Amino acid sequence: MKWIAGLFLALIMSASAQAQEAPRPQKVDDLVRLLQDPEVRSWLEKAPGPSSIAVEEVDAGLATWEATTRSRIDGVVQAIARIPGEFMAAAFRTRADALAHGKLPVFVVFLGLTAVGLFAERMFARSRRRAEGLQERLLAIGVFAAAMGAVFFAFDWPALPRIVLLVSLLALVAYRTISALLHATVLASSARWRAKVFAGVAVIAVAAESLGRPLSVDPAATEAISFCFSIALLALAVEGAASSSETPWHAHMAVPRLRHHLGALVRRSARSVLAGRLRAGPAHGAALHRSGGGRSVSFRT
Repeated sequence: MKWIAGLFLALIMSASAQAQEAPRPQKVDDLVRLLQDPEVRSWLEKAPGPSSIAVEEVDAGLATWEATTRSRIDGVVQAIARIPGEFMAAAFRTRADALAHGKLPVFVVFLGLTAVGLFAERMFARSRRRAEGLQERLLAIGVFAAAMGAVFFAFDWPALPRIVLLVSLLALVAYRTISALLHATVLASSARWRAKVFAGVAVIAVAAESLGRPLSVDPAATEAISFCFSIALLALAVEGAASSSETPWHAHMAVPRLRHHLGALVRRSARSVLAGRLRAGPAHGAALHRSGGGRSVSFRT
């Protein structure tokens, strides 16, 4: 058994010796000789590393992004002056399309559909005769939307008035739904009012952006409109945040004021009670004297 193990060990050692004595490929020798060249070694020492190349690529990407953003902002600012003209042109095209097909102007139709929806909502509210709540408000808004949708889909509208009416009605229903949800919150009246204004501006912004392409408005003008609405929403958000941050200070100042008013109310109540008892004192004494002696007694004041 031992001689088998020795034979196996000898075979392994001979195989490893043959592997070590195998000649290296010519390409490996050429690579070693090339790396030993002084010019190659000096170039490798001065060549930029991967990290510097990555930094240059990042810098180039940032520069490209900055240039693209700057040009986009410049285009939007230049397109702001064209917003009134584009708006008037789109309104003229929509009105002309409606009149050409024998329809009323879009604004008149929108008011009529809104009146139909409000009438249906009023009838629904009168039939329910229940206490108002979030569920009742949402149901009423659903009836409002259903009535307008029934009348809208009952008639065949031209292309441009149809899309304008549809987007306007959807925006109105969306704003009323958001307003009902905000009304059910526990926010203060001022904060609720600010939230409703913010929601209204946001809904109008989405509606205006969605109508840009169907009404053939210049894409740059549409982007400028969205940019202006974004600035308005940012201003409203900053104003709301600043107002909410001032609330604790107002609450802190309101505590001494409330204490002062309560103290004044207590003092006035005490004086009124004391004056009433003083006025009732002589009459009460006269009644006691009359009941005791049976004689009428008069008091001078």
